[in-house]
Amino acid sequence: MTKYPKIGLIFFVIVLSFICTEILLYATSVAYHVSAHPLFSLVMRLIFFAIFTLFIIYRRKDNVVYCSLLVFPFLGLSFNGFSFLAIFSLLLFSLYFREIVVCLRSKKYIFLKPLAIIGLLMIISLLRSNHKIAAVEQLLFFLYLFFYYLVLVAFCETREKIKNLFKVILIVNIFGVLVSVVQTMFGIESIKLFFGDYAPNVGLAEYVKRVPSFFWEAQGAGLYFAIMVFLGCACAVLFFRRSLLIKLVIAFSIVGLLLTGTRIALLAFIMGVFFVFLFNISMRRIIVALFIVVALLSVGAIAYKFVLPIQVKDRITNYELKRSSGERFKIWATSLPIIKHYPLGVGLSRRDLFDAALTNKSYLQTKYFVYPSMRSRMGFESSFLDILYSLGVLGLIIFLWLLVSFFKVGLTTYFEMRDKSVRFFIICLVASMLIWVLSSLTSERCYDVHSMVMFVILLAVLNSIRYGYHQADS
Repeated sequence: MTKYPKIGLIFFVIVLSFICTEILLYATSVAYHVSAHPLFSLVMRLIFFAIFTLFIIYRRKDNVVYCSLLVFPFLGLSFNGFSFLAIFSLLLFSLYFREIVVCLRSKKYIFLKPLAIIGLLMIISLLRSNHKIAAVEQLLFFLYLFFYYLVLVAFCETREKIKNLFKVILIVNIFGVLVSVVQTMFGIESIKLFFGDYAPNVGLAEYVKRVPSFFWEAQGAGLYFAIMVFLGCACAVLFFRRSLLIKLVIAFSIVGLLLTGTRIALLAFIMGVFFVFLFNISMRRIIVALFIVVALLSVGAIAYKFVLPIQVKDRITNYELKRSSGERFKIWATSLPIIKHYPLGVGLSRRDLFDAALTNKSYLQTKYFVYPSMRSRMGFESSFLDILYSLGVLGLIIFLWLLVSFFKVGLTTYFEMRDKSVRFFIICLVASMLIWVLSSLTSERCYDVHSMVMFVILLAVLNSIRYGYHQADS
């Protein structure tokens, strides 16, 4: 006897087909009306829809977290204003909503107060902005980061999950090193993972060729590799002991850092090394350190001539140092009157920053006039000044409160731990944040998607270790 499907199932298939058809027609219409590349835009929409539908059906939420980390090189890509960061943060927030609520009720978010106040100040700054659309986009960017932070804290509930998180992060780092190698051998245009041109600091039009890896500018790549060296060391001690692969990854990350030719990232890296050394000091280590210093001084001249990449040597000449420092000091000094006239901030968008600089006759780099589209990336060569002028004096104070809280929690947890491998892991996290802060002093990191995702990861992992490892170790 033939079995016929139930009427309810037939009705469900008809309704589902109708909805899918409407979605497809709408996506096609939007793609062909607003996109310069409609076919590509349509294909990407269909791929996103298929992938995330499968994720939701499969109900493996952890895989979505890993996927969001694996696409780290592409997080800056945006299709009609909707970026990978937006897609993953919203999807993950909906999937982990229940776990997030549980964490909030148990007060397992250390940095929630300063983050919440910064969010409130951003809303106020949005209302004060003269470029509302750009300001809304900026607010959404930070909202997506906040959602991602909540998800990561809810996700990193066990040692095993933190280990898996760092496995994925290290895989991405290996990919970044490989990209740098290819760019070094065949030119930086040989592999590029974003649309448009490189930033001026990459040096396409100059004799200095800085290798940016999968970043659009060299400073972000330098910051990334500097942080990844310490995160690699942290994982090598806590999760992957005696692993030759991790040691090679750390070594090649240092090479990737040198190839970026980023002075501040290299200086921040050296400061991070001294910071970690201070918390692992002993007589044996002092002797070893003195021996290393003598050895480095002995071979320094040879290394400078034959080993150090040309990217670094050309960036630390007297001419380059004076030109770069002079440019930055001129920007900083001439922009200070802005806060005098706008103590509450000029508005949330970066175009508001440009208008304020123009009104107060601050020094503006030529690129903002030659390429007007660059005004959407306006900054004052310092994340702290960008925050000060955008959110006002109170905004900068709250941001500094957030940073001080991180270092305080990190050092407190470090001294309370008894497990030496966990202690080393924590101090490497703190050193990574120190690198982020030092690099942000002289570059616009607070608006960059990659550096801010690294910032969020550091916050979330320390938050989880504070509650997970600390309670288990007590």
